[in-house]
Amino acid sequence: PGGTRVFTFDLLVGADGSKGAVAPAVGLDYVTLESFRMFLRNKERRVVVRGLKQVSMLLEIKTDGDGRCPNVTSNDPYYVGFVVDGVTAVFKRFYYGHCQMQFLFSRKMGRSLLQHLEEEEIEENILPWNLILKVCRVVLERSFASVAELKKNVVHRDGRMQAGLFPISLRVADNGTTVLQAGRGGTRYAIVALVGDSLSTAHYRLGVGINTGFRTSKRIGALVQMLLHKGSAFSDSKLIWKVASFHESRLQSIIDPVLQLQASTMFYESYCNLLVFFDHESPSLLHAQRLYARRREPGE
Repeated sequence: PGGTRVFTFDLLVGADGSKGAVAPAVGLDYVTLESFRMFLRNKERRVVVRGLKQVSMLLEIKTDGDGRCPNVTSNDPYYVGFVVDGVTAVFKRFYYGHCQMQFLFSRKMGRSLLQHLEEEEIEENILPWNLILKVCRVVLERSFASVAELKKNVVHRDGRMQAGLFPISLRVADNGTTVLQAGRGGTRYAIVALVGDSLSTAHYRLGVGINTGFRTSKRIGALVQMLLHKGSAFSDSKLIWKVASFHESRLQSIIDPVLQLQASTMFYESYCNLLVFFDHESPSLLHAQRLYARRREPGE
């Protein structure tokens, strides 16, 4: 502890998340994704949105006396956006004795909440409790009678209410693979490859975090096989970079569609005030989105 630990390796896999130690230690950086592809009349166009983000809120509700979470309705997570103005989706993560809901807000609502947060030291005071109560009446089979009852049923931990706002942006590793050279002028090389959430932050949809983790882990297996087949790669500069570049291209083919899906959905929901549903039978992630416009009155 507090010192330096030295170890040798041929292949180092960074699986410690986007805030981990591996990427910065080997010179890999993270950038904020501010563009995405969209298709209009079967033509691909790139859209650039500076500062692309979506405001979210996590709220944890108490379990009952048996440690169970409240029963939820069978409504789709995005349905609530039709009936509660300012909310685009609500995801219920009710498992293992934790009853957490993630709210996603429209851009107008999100900006208003963040502005109030800057002006108020106590975050609890600026949370949209009436809106939260409306959402609970949509997503829970048995809701709360009042804001006061709702607040009593929010978990407190270490004297702090477990409810908070935060902006979400997509942070992406500028490269998922790099090559290290052993010592100055050394003739031995090693590969560092990132996997799963170390490649990018996962937003919230379609299990993108865990599914991307599985798929990129499979690519690591293929990389190991390739390195074992090309036994001389660790002492051949051109060969090791060729292997690393091939792996990087396959890696990007996995994560790029997922990032495009997340970024475009954030834009449609937050900036365009649209509701986004998904066709799970679509052959392509980028063509799976189904966009719905709200009318003036909630529920239309």
